[in-house]
Amino acid sequence: MDYTLPPNYTMRTCTLDDAQMVLDLKNHCSLLSIGEADETLDDVLTDWQAPDMTLATDTRVVLTPQGRVVGYAEVDSERPMTPMFDVYVHHDHEATTVGEYLLAWCEERARSSAEQVEAHIRIALRGYSFREDARYYQPLLVRMGFQPIRHAFHMKLELTEAPLPPDWPPGITLRKAVAGQDERTVFAVYRETFRDHFGYVEQELEKELEGWLHEWDGYDRDLWYMAYAGETLVGVCLCKPDRFGDPDYGWVSVLGVMREHRRAGLGRALLLHAFHELRQQGKRCVGLGVDASSLTGAVDLYLKAGMSVSRRFDLYEKELRPGVDVTAH
Repeated sequence: MDYTLPPNYTMRTCTLDDAQMVLDLKNHCSLLSIGEADETLDDVLTDWQAPDMTLATDTRVVLTPQGRVVGYAEVDSERPMTPMFDVYVHHDHEATTVGEYLLAWCEERARSSAEQVEAHIRIALRGYSFREDARYYQPLLVRMGFQPIRHAFHMKLELTEAPLPPDWPPGITLRKAVAGQDERTVFAVYRETFRDHFGYVEQELEKELEGWLHEWDGYDRDLWYMAYAGETLVGVCLCKPDRFGDPDYGWVSVLGVMREHRRAGLGRALLLHAFHELRQQGKRCVGLGVDASSLTGAVDLYLKAGMSVSRRFDLYEKELRPGVDVTAH
């Protein structure tokens, strides 16, 4: 079905000058859904300036005749067999066709990346929704042919009391990363440990490394914890000192253990060590994100470490081309 914008509304590509208006729209939507702002200006700019993001092809804003931004969409085609989309529509314009128009653009953008993928491989467009988005966004996705396929959680631990002490497996030593020295080694372990993560697809090494380092640009390597068995790096825990601009809220961004060292308590020990370190820095709580059906049993690990689910996300998908699913699932 072809969708049109309301009369005199326009859609165009984004520029960096649009970042604040897009942030305002995103946080308007998240405040309605979950009662809190979900991003900062640095988050938007970091995403827009990522090596695999091209504003001219990957983003769109919808404007009223008065020039007000009331819709935003982006498509991340880093993995063209499962491109990820994000769409936001201002509450005052939910009764219009802005949402449908932006989702139709996302689908068109995703299909344009299909030429990068061999003909026998399945292509599916995916995007997350807050669980609380059942009023508008999720029905919109269903109307546009998307189906829920999976869930993810944000989990949280209050740090008002000291966390459980880590119990390190025999032979493990720990040190912090050194900026300018350890990034490539840490990335190699991160890449290997996340092969079991839902949706993982092998990418060209240097390209993936470039994007990963961009994400971590400006973050303190003192919050990167490296676990060794002898001379071999076998586990990493990489933390960020805030969540969405909240300096009291530490964030465990990566927790990975090599397959041959799993089920021995190393992941739990790394996690608990990070909790203690963040508490010593004055953080009042700590959180992380996890696939609800994690193949590595991560949810159980976090629950046993004292965390609880603070937010649920639903992953929606629309198949654009049938074929062989080459992603981890």
